Parts: sequence; C-alpha cells; structure tokens
Amino acid sequence: MNIDKSIQLAFEHHQKGNLKQAEYLYKKILKKQPDNTAVLHMFGVIHSEYGNYELAIKYIKKVVQVNSADYHAYYNLGNAFRLSGRSEEAIDSYRKVIQMNPYFADAYQNLGIVFQSRGEVDEAIGCFQKVIQINPDFSPAYANLANIFRDRGQFDEAITFYQRAIERNPNITEAYCYLALIHQNKGKLDEAMGYYQKAIELNPNITESYCNLGIIHQKKGRLDEAIACYKRAIELDPDHANTYYNLGTVHQDKGEFDKAISCYQKAIQLAPGFYNAYSNLGNALREKGQLDEAMAFYQKTIDLNPGHAGAFCNIGLIFQDRGQLDQAIAFYQKAIESNPNMATGFNNMGTAFQDKGQLDDAMTFYQKALQIDSYYAVAHFHVALLLLLTGDFKNGWKEYEWRWKTKELCPRDFEQPLWDGSDITGRTILLYSEQGMGDEKGPLL
Repeated sequence: MNIDKSIQLAFEHHQKGNLKQAEYLYKKILKKQPDNTAVLHMFGVIHSEYGNYELAIKYIKKVVQVNSADYHAYYNLGNAFRLSGRSEEAIDSYRKVIQMNPYFADAYQNLGIVFQSRGEVDEAIGCFQKVIQINPDFSPAYANLANIFRDRGQFDEAITFYQRAIERNPNITEAYCYLALIHQNKGKLDEAMGYYQKAIELNPNITESYCNLGIIHQKKGRLDEAIACYKRAIELDPDHANTYYNLGTVHQDKGEFDKAISCYQKAIQLAPGFYNAYSNLGNALREKGQLDEAMAFYQKTIDLNPGHAGAFCNIGLIFQDRGQLDQAIAFYQKAIESNPNMATGFNNMGTAFQDKGQLDDAMTFYQKALQIDSYYAVAHFHVALLLLLTGDFKNGWKEYEWRWKTKELCPRDFEQPLWDGSDITGRTILLYSEQGMGDEKGPLL
C-alpha cells in the first residue's frame, strides 16, 4: 500500500463529497499509521459531516494534542463543539484559532454564530463586523448582522444589511424572504411581493413565501391569486394549519361559506388549539344563519383564549340579531374590557343602543370608535345615519359619503363624472337606486 498515494486519493474523494470512499481509505491508512495527524484530522471532519460529533471531537483532539499550532484543526474542533451544542468549548477553540491567525474570517464568523445562539448579541455583532473588516465581500456576515437587527426590531438597519448581503450574493433566498416580511409588516406590499417572488424564483418550494404572498394578494383584493398561492403552499406542506386558515378567510370573503368552513375545520384538525380558526368557523356559520352552532364555536374560542375580544363581540352580534339587546350589550362590554382599543366593539355597542332607542348613548359609542380609528368607515356610516335620523342633514350627508368606504357598499363604476351639484341645464343626469327599494327616489320633474 502506497501511503502517500492513498492519502492523496482519500483527500480527492473527500473534496468531491465521496465520503464513504474517503472514510474507507482513511481507516486503511490509520491502521498503518495511527498517528498520522493529517488523516486523523480529515477522519474527524468526515465524522462531523456525518453528524457524529463526539467521534469528530475524539479524532481532532488527537491532532491538537500532537500539534497545538494547527489552527485549522482547532477551527474544525470548534465546529464539532458548536454543532454538538458545547458552546463554551467551541468559543475556546475559535479563540485559539484567532490567536494564531487573527485574519481567519471563518473563525470570527462561527464564533459570532455561537455568541448569537447564546443571546450574547453585542459579542456576535463584534465578530461579524470583524469578518467584514477582513473580507468585505463575505455575504453571510452581512446576513447574520441583518438577522440580529431584525430580532431587535431595528428594521431599517436589517434592510440595509440584507441588501448588502444580496449585493454580494444575489442567491441568498433567506435574505429575500426576510426583506419581504419586513416590508410586508411595514405595509409596503408591492415591495414585499417583489421580494417574495424573487425568493420563490430561487427556491420554488418555500411554503411560507407562498402563504405570505397569498396574504398580500388577499389584502389587495386579488382573491383568486390568493387562493392559488395558498393552494400551492398546501401542496408543499399539507400539514400547515395557517395556510388552511388563510384559505378559509379568502373563501369567506368571496361568500363561499361551505368552502371556508371546510378549511377552518382542517386547520383545527391540524392544530386543535387554533382559537382564531374556531372564531372564524363561528363567523362562517353565523353568515349561513346557523346561530346555535356559531355560538358554540365562539364559546370554544373563549375557552381556549378567555381574552378573545372578537369572540365576545360576535356572541353579542348573535344576541343582537335575535333582538336580545341587553345580552348583546353585556358581551360587547366584555369585548371592550378585553381590548379597550377595539373600535368594532364600541361601534357594535352603539348599534345596540340605537336599536334600543338610546340615541345619545349610541352616538357616544360611535364617537369612541372613531377616536380609536378615525378612518373606520362603518362607524362614520352609522354616525351619518344617526345624524340624518335626528335631522342634522348638513353633517349627516357629509358623513354619509363614508358609505363608499364600507365593504357592503361599493360605488357604481361609470365613465361619466359624478354630479358635483353644478348647473345641468341642457345635460342629462342618471339617477339610480343605491341601496334597495327603501332608498329609491323619483325623477326630478
């Protein structure tokens, strides 16, 4: 057996990823030369690649015992310690590498990863910054800094470092995903969509990217596109409860309540503690007029989450639909107590008092809803109706324009301009019914 040729062949197999062939040759060589540090080192590295970290540590330790100046061996020993969860020993190994070679960027990078995993963020930042100082084109260091800033809530800094990482390596899928998520949370949906699409282009099998892209389509009112994204996410991960939940909300938005119910049931099957799925299942059943069944699911929601303001509010709606106004008010009050910033709860409380004929109380609650959300179109619409009811036509008609911002009422789409009240002598004006028989007006003669 020619040892030198065997070592060279083993290294070649190792570099090509032919681990079994390399391992076989390393074993044969070590039978002949059990103290060959180069082979012991690589034999340890192979065990680390297999996930046999304790064996890796055993063999690489033999190397540094013979040659304490072999910083590459200390580096791989640090990797084995890090991957086996022995962070203190990993830190010690990486620091020895840096003492021997202060320009070894990978040692700083992995030392930073260890510090980051231990929550020692400032130390991690220092390591990643050192990596960039040594090698300004090392993209993983920028990505790791971005992750730290993201976790700290410093999103503008995170965006900057993700973009720097991408400039150096345009194929970092994770960076595009996080950029998309940050922009989505900032309400910059078009930018987020572009980043999700780029992430999917690089890796078409990312469930979360399809799911989040579906959410954006849904917010933009592109419901069919949202459904396509959610279905693709389910193809990739049939056990992803959130995707079934989101798909259910789209079907509910489209008025496809049976499909919505099926999706919510599947989400609950996958995640029995998913209280929002129970709540939305109740909503879909309420839309179908199955009030008793809806009530049961709202109660299940509260059992799972006793502070679920939405469930209290929805139970109130059922009582209000049944004309049981005092019970409705009691549940709206529970909703408000659970979430004092719930504009919907105050608005619904207003409608219940209006149904009782207590108009001043109703106006008080509508105004509280608008103090929380000044753009809450439904509350503005209710204020308008109440003002018109009480004869305040000037303010009532002004508030009435908010009706076009509600989901229930959408303006007709005409090419001709809306009449602004100017003189129409010699011109034609189209009058059309807006909300049904009760609001029809006769022609102007």
